[in-house]
Amino acid sequence: MIFALRSVNADDAQLTGKSGNRGNRLHPHYLVYLDDEGNVIADHTEAKHLLDLLRVGCRPYDEPVSDVVHAFNAATHEGAQMGKYSGLLTDAIHSMIDVTEERDIDSLFTGGQTTALTQTIAGLDDFELIAFVAIVDPPRGCRPMVDLLYKWPVAAKFGSRVPKEKFYEYGNVTTAVREKFVSEVQRITWAYKLAESTINLPGSTSVPEIQVFHIDAKTGEVADQVLSAIDNAIQYPIIFEITRATAGEPQIRMVAAHKQLGSGASKLSAYYSTGWLPADVKRQSLPTAIGLTTLYAAILVPLTPVTVRPGEEMSEVADRLATVRKLEREITALSAISAPSRSSTARSSCAAPSKLDNKNSNSRGNPWRNYE
Repeated sequence: MIFALRSVNADDAQLTGKSGNRGNRLHPHYLVYLDDEGNVIADHTEAKHLLDLLRVGCRPYDEPVSDVVHAFNAATHEGAQMGKYSGLLTDAIHSMIDVTEERDIDSLFTGGQTTALTQTIAGLDDFELIAFVAIVDPPRGCRPMVDLLYKWPVAAKFGSRVPKEKFYEYGNVTTAVREKFVSEVQRITWAYKLAESTINLPGSTSVPEIQVFHIDAKTGEVADQVLSAIDNAIQYPIIFEITRATAGEPQIRMVAAHKQLGSGASKLSAYYSTGWLPADVKRQSLPTAIGLTTLYAAILVPLTPVTVRPGEEMSEVADRLATVRKLEREITALSAISAPSRSSTARSSCAAPSKLDNKNSNSRGNPWRNYE
């Protein structure tokens, strides 16, 4: 949770002095970032770092993310049960007191005026909650894995084994990926060919045919690098079905990347997948479509880990997901910049509890009143 607070006792004169802002460039505003346990990830003196995190995290969105809002509302019963976040708000104030006291002591050894008693923080009454950002991490980027497999048309069945050597011959397969082929793949089968000649749906330059490949795994998984090598060697969109045996029980999952064909190498998105399912699970009929292009998109949509927006093309969904993953990497890198150890922890006892207990705070009242 990232809290944005404003000091209600801010003295404008303090803004001009180095000691006045107490190491906080945003004074009289304060940002504090805590994890769910109340541990400080970034304190109020790390304003630039926190603003960078907010900028990177919010960059791809110009409106609230409905899936995340729903997840937060469900967890808090539409904001009626904010006890957990009230506790985190208390921890945020505690953390600022801890950091301020440490800086006051440090000022004894730096020369010039000390900072003690120049701007004291007593507790929650000293601040107004301006805004908060809840960090919500639902599984698979806001949508759970789907549990479905398709019933492929009998007329499209081919069922021919494809030797691994063919992918080495026609694809740019590195030695490391070849080793994965050997260690992870038992058999590759070209199972179905979805084309106008087999299912009576016209193709297009972007989707002339759709191939369905079955891969029997030697181990529990088949790496994305293997799937990518197969995809790059074949100039058609591919839907993979991977089978494995777990505790003697066969399981299967469907996985695919969105493939954009071009004059050169195909452009592949990340791979999207169902969960592992029993091999005898009931299969669903193919989505209704007027052509192979719309059929391909309809097959991929349930696999994507985000909600597809009305009218959004699969290429746009893939680009959006790529942007999200890039931003996740940036956020991870920025988070790593934070100091590895903190002096403040959950429920610090160095501040007067009466100042931090919402029930006893008669001047500020409910800090969430503006968000009800």
